[in-house]
Amino acid sequence: MGREGSKRLLPRVMTVPGNVSEFDDDDQASSDNPSSVSSDRMIIVANRLPLKSERRNDDGTWSFTWDQDSLYLHLKDDFLEDMEVLYVGSLSVDGDSHEQEHVAQMLLEKFKCVPTFFPPDLRSKYYDGFCKRQLWPFFHYMLPFSRSNGGRFDRSVWEAYVAANKLFFQKNSINKAPSQEVMNFLDALCEDKKNSIFIVSERGRKSLGEWFSPCKNIGIVAEHGYFLKWPGSEEWETCGQGTDFGWMQIVEPMMKQYTESTDGSSIEVKDSALVWQYRDVDLVKSGHYIVEVKPQEVSKGYVSEKIFSSMSEEGKPVDFVLCIGDDRSDEDMQLPSKAKYYLDDTMEVRSMLESLAEASEASNFSMRELDDAL
Repeated sequence: MGREGSKRLLPRVMTVPGNVSEFDDDDQASSDNPSSVSSDRMIIVANRLPLKSERRNDDGTWSFTWDQDSLYLHLKDDFLEDMEVLYVGSLSVDGDSHEQEHVAQMLLEKFKCVPTFFPPDLRSKYYDGFCKRQLWPFFHYMLPFSRSNGGRFDRSVWEAYVAANKLFFQKNSINKAPSQEVMNFLDALCEDKKNSIFIVSERGRKSLGEWFSPCKNIGIVAEHGYFLKWPGSEEWETCGQGTDFGWMQIVEPMMKQYTESTDGSSIEVKDSALVWQYRDVDLVKSGHYIVEVKPQEVSKGYVSEKIFSSMSEEGKPVDFVLCIGDDRSDEDMQLPSKAKYYLDDTMEVRSMLESLAEASEASNFSMRELDDAL
């Protein structure tokens, strides 16, 4: 059970130890800045979530309800009313892998529960093997013998116990997928033919493509500008000049050495870059929590110039540019830099997007009325 002061969205699906990468409107874990939004939050981690689950016979979907007999559920009764309580744990039945993303999102939104889906055999080893047969007797009676290994300590179940706890711990990382509210704002902005919307991110093209696939008229830039997908297109084009990534074979072993000696750190491998993430390292208190190695010619500024030039060549010159970012790499898009205006946090960004979306919807409505009149 832990308490944190910085409000974060939690990852929806975690099946192996490691950091969750990708984009979010509230916080950022890979190559972005942490959000300044904060509130009191209590995170309760247990083997099982305080939920009852059953699969419906009619349509095969899952149904979840609170387990009123769970002690963990009633822990929140003693907390302050404005305390946000999140539960992290496993489900009695994990279900199929293709269902996990949907189930996790539903549980987070409806119950504020974050499910941990264990790999095969991990649950029995960590819980039945170590917790029940070694950890419980150790604290209550004595550490039992492990006949199969001929000694008092079974290292394989201990390793399973460590792996399971890493999964629980990593649930305090963040998920970057944009909320449905933000997607609605982007949809409204894209419907206005006078707008050209591009998402420029350090994230990989796979995750960005999946998140923003519902917005067909949005442009996406991945990995600092190495990949570009134009609005309405399904194809990615490469903007980076370099094609030799042999340097990765030199850099990755160095990063692995630091990862092995630094608990809580991990390596994110991209198509064009390597990122050493140390957000979860205990002694790290400030900064962007990453060290990224990428081709020198790749930048958000370069790909922004490419977009503007292409639009101008097509007879659609840009008359106004609104650029929003919170990372040093985003400064490359603002030419010249030294932005005159700023927003304090992501909640203000949401409010601004909402206002812009409302203005675009009003404009589209007026244009439709005009078309009908003509």
